[in-house]
Amino acid sequence: MSEALLAELELACFGRGAWTRDQLTASLASERTIVATLATDAYALGQIVVDELELFRIGVRPSARRRGLGQQMFAEFARKAVTMGAAVLHLEVRADNLPALTMYRQLGLQELGRRPRYYADQCDAVLMSMPLGSKGE
Repeated sequence: MSEALLAELELACFGRGAWTRDQLTASLASERTIVATLATDAYALGQIVVDELELFRIGVRPSARRRGLGQQMFAEFARKAVTMGAAVLHLEVRADNLPALTMYRQLGLQELGRRPRYYADQCDAVLMSMPLGSKGE
């Protein structure tokens, strides 16, 4: 997927909370960045440091939600990461993002802690993690 299409999908998925084109460009600049896509409806973006993968973004176009694409996207993203040497996945998610929290828990991620009032609107960030190679494969 081109950077322009990725930026358009990011905006469609996250609206006012979308990353800017410059943020996407900076994130994509590293050879350790992983991007996985499902057609033009879903994507995941993250980066590996040593053997740890951090999921930065995962989004599904609003018109394609509630079809299991988020779980499919997560699985594809994790598979790519394992081939690049990742052994564990970390992410943070807004405490009020119940659909994402539910999906992550169903996928086997465990809550490690919280960052109180992390987001600009004072919402907590929930820190989650899982080893790769079981549900992530």
